[in-house]
Amino acid sequence: MVRHFALFCLAGFTLAEAAQAEGLFDFDPAKGGAYAGAFAGIAFPGEAELDGRLNDLPSRTRAEFDETATFGIFAGYQLPFKYWAYFQPRLEIEISGFESDLGEARIDGAGQTVSGSQSVTFFLLNNYSDIIWREDQRFVPYIGGGIGVASIDVSARTFPAGDPSTVYRINDDTTALTSTFGAGLSYRVPSRRFSDRFEVYSEARYYSIYDVEFSQQRLPAAGPSASGDTDGDLDGVQLLAGLRVRF
Repeated sequence: MVRHFALFCLAGFTLAEAAQAEGLFDFDPAKGGAYAGAFAGIAFPGEAELDGRLNDLPSRTRAEFDETATFGIFAGYQLPFKYWAYFQPRLEIEISGFESDLGEARIDGAGQTVSGSQSVTFFLLNNYSDIIWREDQRFVPYIGGGIGVASIDVSARTFPAGDPSTVYRINDDTTALTSTFGAGLSYRVPSRRFSDRFEVYSEARYYSIYDVEFSQQRLPAAGPSASGDTDGDLDGVQLLAGLRVRF
């Protein structure tokens, strides 16, 4: 998955270079500047599909996590030009995250009684483009995304409904590459006193976390325990609302 993402980025860079060489990008002067802000919203983690081994025997885990609140802060800079006449880019760094309870799980196809949670923290470099067609525009749509790393901490215990004496456990933390893609709509708050410094916005975002790996254990009441690793990708959707302040 990481290899595919790298190839996608390389292809995008190559196409952009070719388009610029052919004169397909037109750069127009525009007003830029720094900004910072914060957001809150709801995260909807997707189903986690993890494949691994326990004492060299295949093991497959399917887990669903509950929707939960998410929060973040960011700082960025709007670049002082437009391309294709309407798209004004901005770059920003972001720290955000959420903690979600484990809702359901199946191990090797068997339903489990569950408890636990996952905590995810994102460290992102974002690249968005505002779509601006006039200077006094109040509602500004935008698209873009980000790349970075995610810190994931999972503390979960499950046991089969028919065998409560056997416990499956993941109690581990790791970091992995992550990417996001989102689209949103900003509203530039009119203010004579503050010269349109404030913007409120809403955004829908999809995130992916690649090749996450955890240590897992099976702890029966009698007999030997088993341990091993399990890995897979994580993803989900976030619905956000936030505030930007321009300087």
